[in-house]
Amino acid sequence: MPSDNKKGPTSGPNNVKEISHKKKKVSLGWIFGMAILILIAISFVAAPAIEAIVGGSNSNEIKFGSYDGKDISYSQDSYFYDQYQYYGTQYKGTTSDSNLALYQIWSQAFNSTVLFTAISQMANKIGYTDTETSINNAIISSGYYNVDNNFDVATYNKTSSEQKASIRKKVVRQLPYQTVLNDVQSVLTSDAETDYVSKMADNSKTFKYVVFDQSTYPKEDAAKYALANPTLFNMIDISIISTTDEAAAKTALTDINNGKSFDEEAIAVSKDSYASKGGAIGSTPYYAIKVNFKNADDSLKVLEANNGDVVGPYETDNGYAIYKINKAAITPDYTNETTISMIRSYITNYDADIMTVYLTAKANSFISTIADDFDAAATAENLSVNNVSSTSENIGNSQYLSSFTTNDTKGVLATAATKEETMKALFDAKVGTTVAPISSNGSVIVAYVASEDTASGMGQYIKSVYPQYSGTHNAQDLESAIMASDKLQNNFLTVFLDKIMSKTTSAK
Repeated sequence: MPSDNKKGPTSGPNNVKEISHKKKKVSLGWIFGMAILILIAISFVAAPAIEAIVGGSNSNEIKFGSYDGKDISYSQDSYFYDQYQYYGTQYKGTTSDSNLALYQIWSQAFNSTVLFTAISQMANKIGYTDTETSINNAIISSGYYNVDNNFDVATYNKTSSEQKASIRKKVVRQLPYQTVLNDVQSVLTSDAETDYVSKMADNSKTFKYVVFDQSTYPKEDAAKYALANPTLFNMIDISIISTTDEAAAKTALTDINNGKSFDEEAIAVSKDSYASKGGAIGSTPYYAIKVNFKNADDSLKVLEANNGDVVGPYETDNGYAIYKINKAAITPDYTNETTISMIRSYITNYDADIMTVYLTAKANSFISTIADDFDAAATAENLSVNNVSSTSENIGNSQYLSSFTTNDTKGVLATAATKEETMKALFDAKVGTTVAPISSNGSVIVAYVASEDTASGMGQYIKSVYPQYSGTHNAQDLESAIMASDKLQNNFLTVFLDKIMSKTTSAK
């Protein structure tokens, strides 16, 4: 790779264009990490200001993992250190939650260092070498000596020899990484690839659809279902005390039996979200509490208890629970709209086949009435028609193509079309025809192909922008591959909590 012809870094370490700034996929580890940080933010009221955090220096090395045998470590004057300083500067004054900002600063610095390490290794494997010309060009382009976004000779001349040496060291360190990255982002896109994507954009259709959901299920059928399963829908008003172990639950019960009020005990010892309300759950159907019990017979004891009874402790999925019966179980009014809605929801969530069979039959019956006028048939059935503007067959949800996500304002068809078979069925159907009933999230959809739009102009637009943006996506793909690689040993969360958060909280 002839480095003399390559463009060097476009800015200093506080401004360099990192591919880690691009859109990221959210991993389970990240979600877990954020959940912990939220708990930390709740647990520690005072946190150090970001200015104080970033301003500190630490010469001790902290190892967060490795990539292909190369340590990903934070230490004075390391790339990780530069990235930490850069992101710290970016986060100053952006949030009142210092713990959350601290996590983001270290996390992004870690990710940037992983990418830097991996891409630098790539440069080494292909035999990249610097020349004085490439280094000097990179220094000029780096931004360290810029005034009004241009290299300023006077500023360069006024800079001390020590500072010049430090800047040169950072530029040389970054040059292989930046050169490879520039190459990845400048890979030319073939005409055939551009034509293929543009043709996909031109193959667009507009749709209409109606939705048959649980509200369509007849009241009479819902009431019959409830009468056949009476205990499920009995309403009971209860309060709860949750504990992590049986001994704590028995102690709480003893306190109550010795005269302490249930509400006070719940506030003092309960471990669930109802504790602050004295344990009050309120009126709830039996099926909603039944699932919490390890032993189904125990749940029946709660159902059969009388007003004012305190029963338990009973084993649950998360420990043990004591219940107070504020109002004993009663059979609800099966003609009441709220009750009917509750029954419909239960069938949808717990006995879905019954609901799907009914809704599919309704959808097929509707299809038989359409003839040539979808809107008229919908009006006759008192159904709302949802219109979807010109949309491409976008199976991979490419950002280059129009999608149901943006064109379906109601969002029901958009959700269904995330399945590849549904997307194909919609675009295989001819104009003026309906698609076979589509089941999605407890509803059934009847979609109608209203028109075909082969001259929307989207294809020509894609031709003009695709080559420009494909390089950016090449860099994103490379980033995703590196972060998902088996070569990466990622201990960030464990080390962050142990080495960073522990020092932060102990200093308070």
